[in-house]
Amino acid sequence: MSTRLLFRTLRTTLLVLIILTSQVQPQVISNKLKESLEKNRIGNIIVTFKTRPLEALNRVVEKIRTIKNRGERIDLLSNELENHAFKSQKTTLEMLQSKRAKYFSLWLTNQVSVRGASIDLVNTIGSLREVLRVEECKTFVFSQEKFQNSSTTLIEDIYSETQEGHDLPVDVEPIGLYMDKLEVAKAWKLGFDGSDVVIGIIDTGVRGTHDALRDNYVGTKNYGWFDPANTTKYPIAVERKGPGHGTCCLGAAVAHYGIGVAPAAKWMACLAADVNGTWKRRTWMWYSCGSRKLQRFHSYVIAGGKWVHTTSKFSDYTYTTPGGCSLATPMVAGVVALMLQKNPSLSPAEVKQILMKTTTNVTALNEDECGGIPVNKTPNHQIGYGFVNAFNAVNSVPVS
Repeated sequence: MSTRLLFRTLRTTLLVLIILTSQVQPQVISNKLKESLEKNRIGNIIVTFKTRPLEALNRVVEKIRTIKNRGERIDLLSNELENHAFKSQKTTLEMLQSKRAKYFSLWLTNQVSVRGASIDLVNTIGSLREVLRVEECKTFVFSQEKFQNSSTTLIEDIYSETQEGHDLPVDVEPIGLYMDKLEVAKAWKLGFDGSDVVIGIIDTGVRGTHDALRDNYVGTKNYGWFDPANTTKYPIAVERKGPGHGTCCLGAAVAHYGIGVAPAAKWMACLAADVNGTWKRRTWMWYSCGSRKLQRFHSYVIAGGKWVHTTSKFSDYTYTTPGGCSLATPMVAGVVALMLQKNPSLSPAEVKQILMKTTTNVTALNEDECGGIPVNKTPNHQIGYGFVNAFNAVNSVPVS
């Protein structure tokens, strides 16, 4: 074979390989996004990068296992993920800044969301070698339909009958039957009020300016607020009706003036929905008090869930008394904050065990057996191990 023929053969082979390689490369810009851009000309997109967060996790996993302090583990992990995302996204972010695009960097998943991206901008992003995928960022809208005249109430409304809320003096003493039942005051006297602990809430937003909440806010610079859909900079409550699910729940955990279980704890929030989701019948539901028919779902512990004094979104000085499992959950979160104040190194499993072992015994209102376990025997499927007791729980926490 002559040298010229050999080079011609090699050149042809290389061309074929290049064509085949280009054909097997994964498509960067999704077809659905292309279709949407052809119709609307602009769109909200999510950009995924080739270097995945798992690579960052693998680099520090062994070191994390040697660190006992939970806060230090979180700091190491978050710093590694942030640095990983910064390096991966650097070229893309510089390009977006030069084009004055509206974007938000998601360091946890190593992605970037861009609002109002044009076809040209999408093509430019898709051509960058560090980009794995460009897809349409969808917004899911919950149905506003509410089923009325339900013959069976499957879950209590989060709101009280008086939707307007009511004024409460700011110098109020510790109030509420459930605060007494939890023995919160006794835990406070031991010096445990949630100091140095942060409670996070993913809900319908929070009235961050509320008089009983504003001093506890960790601050925007400390990742205190995240609004993925509207990108507001400060905590707001967006729910259309009622006193605000998120504001009510957060108040039960951290509000001042004797309202929250952990009044010295800091809070951070994420706006996830603008409806409360209590649509009742003909709707699939999952709720914390367990199911009457499915015995494998039950409570390990219980807490107060009716007429709970808490904060309202209507103004900076209004309060309300809602009910439901939504209020029991943040009260237990407050108790956990007291426990973590005493020992920040507690694991979730240790917290659970202490909560179950330190409950106050109560009698279930419903005398029907569930799963063959009588209501006078604990644990049972109605009340679990019993009513959470903050004083007992804190006393049972080993000193770190």
